[in-house]
Amino acid sequence: MSGISALLYLDARHPADHEIRSMIESMRHRGPDGRNVMLDGPAALGHGMLRTTPESLFESYPVQSRSSGCILTADARIDNRRELCRELGLDKASTDGRIILAAYEEWGKGCPEHLVGDFAFAIWDPGRRSLFCAKDHLGIRPLYYYFGADRLFACATEIKALLQITDIPAVLNETRIADYLTGMREDVESTIYKGILRLPPAHALEVEGGKLRLWRYYRLAPAVDVPEMDDEGYAQRFKELFEEAVRCRVRSAFPVGSQLSGGLDSSYVTCVARDVLKEDGRGPLHTYSLEFPETTSCDETEYVEAVLKQGGINAHYVNGDEVGALSNVEEVYSLLDDDLIGGTQHMVWALFKAAQDSGVRIVLDGLDGDQVVGHGTQYLQELAHHEDWATLAREISMLRQRFSNIDHRHNFEDTFASSSKTFSITVMKRLSQLAEEGAWIRFARSLQGARKHFVFKRRAVIKSFWKQLLIPQFVREWRRSKKNDAPEPRLQLLDLDFAEEVSVKERIQQFENQNIKEGDLRTAQMALLDSGIFSGALETTDHFASMLGLYVVHPFLDIRLVEFCLALPPQQSLKDGWTRVVMRRAMKGVVPEKIRCRPGKTWLGPSYERALFDNDLERLNAYLRPGSRIWRYVSRDAAMQMKAAGPALSNDNQARLGKAAILSKWLDLRFADTATYFSSDERPRL
Repeated sequence: MSGISALLYLDARHPADHEIRSMIESMRHRGPDGRNVMLDGPAALGHGMLRTTPESLFESYPVQSRSSGCILTADARIDNRRELCRELGLDKASTDGRIILAAYEEWGKGCPEHLVGDFAFAIWDPGRRSLFCAKDHLGIRPLYYYFGADRLFACATEIKALLQITDIPAVLNETRIADYLTGMREDVESTIYKGILRLPPAHALEVEGGKLRLWRYYRLAPAVDVPEMDDEGYAQRFKELFEEAVRCRVRSAFPVGSQLSGGLDSSYVTCVARDVLKEDGRGPLHTYSLEFPETTSCDETEYVEAVLKQGGINAHYVNGDEVGALSNVEEVYSLLDDDLIGGTQHMVWALFKAAQDSGVRIVLDGLDGDQVVGHGTQYLQELAHHEDWATLAREISMLRQRFSNIDHRHNFEDTFASSSKTFSITVMKRLSQLAEEGAWIRFARSLQGARKHFVFKRRAVIKSFWKQLLIPQFVREWRRSKKNDAPEPRLQLLDLDFAEEVSVKERIQQFENQNIKEGDLRTAQMALLDSGIFSGALETTDHFASMLGLYVVHPFLDIRLVEFCLALPPQQSLKDGWTRVVMRRAMKGVVPEKIRCRPGKTWLGPSYERALFDNDLERLNAYLRPGSRIWRYVSRDAAMQMKAAGPALSNDNQARLGKAAILSKWLDLRFADTATYFSSDERPRL
């Protein structure tokens, strides 16, 4: 929404006006409606304003409390305004900034626990001589910081603002380069610059007396006040929470837009937003959709048009065949400091450009619905773990019926269409676990139980696992340790010396969140929502949008809705072969039946492949040129082999090759002078 910065000197110095102004000016794209600063002794706070909500038309940051003297700068939208104003004795028309300040004065460092919405803020408390910072529950709003003990603390919405301060070095963190190239994003604190960190989701920090204290104020958990209901009861409550989440996010003084792909999530967001705007006498809602006239397997125009036929929408289309994976790298990555991505930024950017051209400031995004209202496939493994073979067999059979003949299918949905693949990741996986544990009696009982509901050859299954069943435990543990030494596919593009220098394999083992893959449905869901992959994607989306003066909002990430979904029984996610059941029921009468009863969603892989090896082949060759800095990190032989394979390359390796090309160009854009980004002992081998 806006750009913020704060600077606190911990020695005898006081910040100069030009220092804090330079931080804010570096983020001019975030503050088209004005930039202001405020200085008070050793502290300085800055703000670049992007007005979106009706209340923001009357806001001015930094804002100072008349009673306590505390100074706030904030990038925030508060959604439980009504409750907070009542509890804090404020006028209901109070600005979000005044609400946050009042919450701090009432609850001190516990104030973030009372806030609902998207926020990142910094408060200078002159009475305590402390600087307090906090970030929202799911990490939607970004905040980076640098702490130089005995010298200074600085924080800002973007890293480039921190680099305006001469005491903050711009030294590349090569470990994060390895993270990027291997797709490892579990580290929620490190950035691509040494010494510059990100404030993780649901965290707060305080700098007082020259010391920094960081803590987590909230942990994701199921709502505790969800009573047991029937199917319709759960669906009705979901609908109420979702509509409230959308209503909070279309609170805008400007036209509102929504990304519309034709899938369940974006269609539901769009239809509810359209109806809310109509109720309020506003609209029409602008929508932004991709079309693929040439790569027709990626095209979902028929589903988009089903929503448009309901009316109340001003539709905008972007030709996805005209943009490629590398076609706008220079434009997109010229301002991006961290969390580089590869593979979809060209499409996101094209949609955001269309939104900017149509005059909206708020863009609704339903991309996170998959995580919040999960497909429920983990429930299949949960059934296998509890050996409920009858229910598991029925769900696998009905999933196959739903997904075997759909017109669009995402890559992960291939498993649903194949009973054998689903059997392998459920029944066979459970038997493998029992065999690995050496629990041969339980293995035999499970095998017998599964045979009552699945058709398979018992002899073949026993032959697959008999060695595991008979091998002693100490030998099995030794074999597991040797598996950890097996080649890691994600490392095949990396330069071997570089991979060893940064211990990338050990880092992957350290940070990989196994809970995303193991455990029951809700445990896995919480782990994913709490992962660095998820928060990193949110921050990158925010950075892209901010470059174009847009504020992206995520109705599915309303914390009240998230906690409700985590409290649902697993049958509300998967039942009778239908995924995301509770939402499908809630959508009835709102979203066209053509979409509500649609089992699949499109896979954009063919579009990426076509762009990389057709439209963008010239750029691919240029970015992976001889003498590039990228060969410090990437094996040139491996990259050239991948490039030579062309469209025959696997989807994963296509993405890796594209990432390498993007990183190469980003290094050129951000670090023209090699000496300024490598410390003396880290010179690249060119």
